[in-house]
Amino acid sequence: APKEVNQGEPMHFSVDVTDNYLVRSVSVAVDGNVIYSNDHVDSNYWHRDFTYVFPHASPHSITVTASDGFGNVSRETKPVEVHVVDENAPVIELNAWYDANTAYVLWRIHVTDPNLAEVNYYLNGEYLGSCSVTKGVADCGGGHDVNAPGTYVVSVVAVDSYGNRAEKSVSVSATDQPPVIHVTNMTVPVGKEVNVPVAIYDDFGLSQVEVNGYGIHYEGNVTSKAFTHVFPVTYPEEGNYTYAVRAVDRSGNVSEANFIVSASRAGHTYELVLSKQNGAPARVWAEGKVDGAFVDLSCSDAVIHVVRTDDKTAIAQYDVKTVQRNGHEACEVDITGAGYYEVTVSWQGVQKSIGVHSFKGVSSAPENPVVAVSVALVLLAIAARFI
Repeated sequence: APKEVNQGEPMHFSVDVTDNYLVRSVSVAVDGNVIYSNDHVDSNYWHRDFTYVFPHASPHSITVTASDGFGNVSRETKPVEVHVVDENAPVIELNAWYDANTAYVLWRIHVTDPNLAEVNYYLNGEYLGSCSVTKGVADCGGGHDVNAPGTYVVSVVAVDSYGNRAEKSVSVSATDQPPVIHVTNMTVPVGKEVNVPVAIYDDFGLSQVEVNGYGIHYEGNVTSKAFTHVFPVTYPEEGNYTYAVRAVDRSGNVSEANFIVSASRAGHTYELVLSKQNGAPARVWAEGKVDGAFVDLSCSDAVIHVVRTDDKTAIAQYDVKTVQRNGHEACEVDITGAGYYEVTVSWQGVQKSIGVHSFKGVSSAPENPVVAVSVALVLLAIAARFI
């Protein structure tokens, strides 16, 4: 009959041999391998108990061979079916923690069992997924977004093919942390529009954000977890510009941070481009470049000087205004009095002059920029102005 034995435990069996005259020798083999041999029994009856551990659950056989004193040999083989019974539950290793930077509960799972069949994991009793099983091992990790502070329980249930079950749980505390403000000090060129970035994150959601400083005055309500914004600013003069950032989350936690933008001409090339149109009125346009690219140049950022060259005693009559030209701001000088004039423009340490003729009648077409009077200037000194 099939013999059932627990995994790793020995199986016991006995062998009896009788002969009406004399038993000379006996050998016992398991699966063809001799485990006992005796050539000097010399008795009409032989008995022995055996203990053997079968290495696996596939069918096995026990063969007994006996001979008597006249050389007669008898052999009998008995099949033995071993049912290996696994009564050991899977072994679970579980680590879980809360990441305030992402507002995620994270976990790492490792389960071992020779007959492992299934591994499932849960968060606060809600099924989230399962780990794949390969050769008796399951190893997986994951995470889940949580929407409110509190205690979260990560649970793992593992079952093997014999129905043995194991469970393990770890409690994780998700605390509401103050908002995290990401800003950095910057060095930028004077007179060129730059983007000033501000990024804020809160694990359970922001409520209000304020950003204040030169060129930036922002205050608004925020309903998301993240606030990312780029503020375009042009700095007219060299110096250090300080900004203050304040963030409030849904729970009332407050974070504050400051950063500095340093505006400098050092290492940058500044150029003035002057164009003119003779006529009534005569016009001169001043455009600015920084590092070879056109930038906004408003009249408030430049110094304009107009003199009449044909009559030094006459007072020049002119108006200045900021206009759009070629997709950027430029300073326009309109001269109404008839005569010959020289217009001088100073901006970011660069100065240029151009002559123009104002007369009565129809204005001529605008002339191309006067390249001969275009000046490029690279400043190496750094001036500091604290705001």
